[in-house]
Amino acid sequence: MRISAKADYAVRALLVLARLSGPDAPPVTVDRMAREGDIPPRFLEGILAEVRRAGLVDSKRGADGGYRIARDPADIGVAEIVRVIDGPIIQVAGRDPNDVAYPPGLAAIGDVWRAAGDAAGHAMEAVTLDDLLSGGAPDFQI
Repeated sequence: MRISAKADYAVRALLVLARLSGPDAPPVTVDRMAREGDIPPRFLEGILAEVRRAGLVDSKRGADGGYRIARDPADIGVAEIVRVIDGPIIQVAGRDPNDVAYPPGLAAIGDVWRAAGDAAGHAMEAVTLDDLLSGGAPDFQI
């Protein structure tokens, strides 16, 4: 399993948005998210485009524009954010383990990678932005 810097930054950005978004709150600017999440602003703009296309954030253009979380933070798991940015939780040589063929007698290796991906995915799915906002994550073991 490898979590890229981009996925880490995406989780940070969405957590900042979740904290600052609300029915009466103004949209959050890229500069504020970058500052509060310690994220390079130019890098953040690309991340926000990806999570917007995935329906995790909404954007508003103009002088009072910015971003808001698009769904309830209790319904956005860390795994979903990571998958939007990085793809499958576990990759084998940069590919989904389901797309890797093994010679006869070695197929069990793929089973290990898929099981590891499932376990890590379930652990990250159990943690939502709301959990992180409240200061922690469920206690789990992989």
